[in-house]
Amino acid sequence: MLACVARAQSPLLSAACRAAAARTTKPLRDCINLAPPSTGTRSLTQLMELYSPYAHHDHRVTVANVQAADFAAGDPPGDADAAAPAHWLHRYRDRNLTTPSCFVVTLRDPAARVHSSINNCRKGENCFKKNLHWCREFAAWNWTADAVAAAYFDETDPGHATVNARTCWGLDISTAQKYLGGLDCATAEVHYVCTDRLLEDFAALVARLGDNASKLEALERSGADLHRTGNRFRNASRRLAELKYGERIAPWYSSQLSDDVAAWLRADVFPDDAALHAAYCGG
Repeated sequence: MLACVARAQSPLLSAACRAAAARTTKPLRDCINLAPPSTGTRSLTQLMELYSPYAHHDHRVTVANVQAADFAAGDPPGDADAAAPAHWLHRYRDRNLTTPSCFVVTLRDPAARVHSSINNCRKGENCFKKNLHWCREFAAWNWTADAVAAAYFDETDPGHATVNARTCWGLDISTAQKYLGGLDCATAEVHYVCTDRLLEDFAALVARLGDNASKLEALERSGADLHRTGNRFRNASRRLAELKYGERIAPWYSSQLSDDVAAWLRADVFPDDAALHAAYCGG
């Protein structure tokens, strides 16, 4: 599992793509955010809602499908199929919007993102939501973080099927490959905000793009509860079953990835994500 292979530099670090990240020709109202799981995207959505009509928290939205979309038309009237490829466009229908060529995306150390995803997996499916009667507990809730990661990424691991059930999602999703794949760095702008300093980076972006900083300042003064990075698990609950399950899994939130596994995730599983994070967030 821990063998690392040498890889070429991510194309997102090419001169053209660095230039795309440096351009500041578009205001935030012309930008759409992306939502890689476990990278602070709920917080970014709240911030983008202050400035952009494209703000969303839909994990399906990628550079590739934004570039291929017809924002003016939206999806077909009456289409209620959430699985339809264009369904995410529904929110933009009849708003006279054009296809954006400016993207805002959170970057997080891939090992930290995987650890956060593992803790989300521990919550199971629907076990902390209103439809608690559909709760499906995570079978590996009391495995160490290393054990979950090993089983998830190694198909020969005896626990592979256990951790790849529906209750665990997002561990293998790469920001660089899934969300930024196909980025046309010759024409698009892309702005990175680092998860570990999200609010500060977003404020700097607002200033760089010449947007109205008073909106962000008002949000900060209001004391709005932006989702922060790290353990966001809430043990309190109105439901006894939720509370009991929460108390049972809570101690396992402290299980950390070992240095070897974290290094392997950065070097071999998500090298492009690690390279982007190092380039724009300092590693």
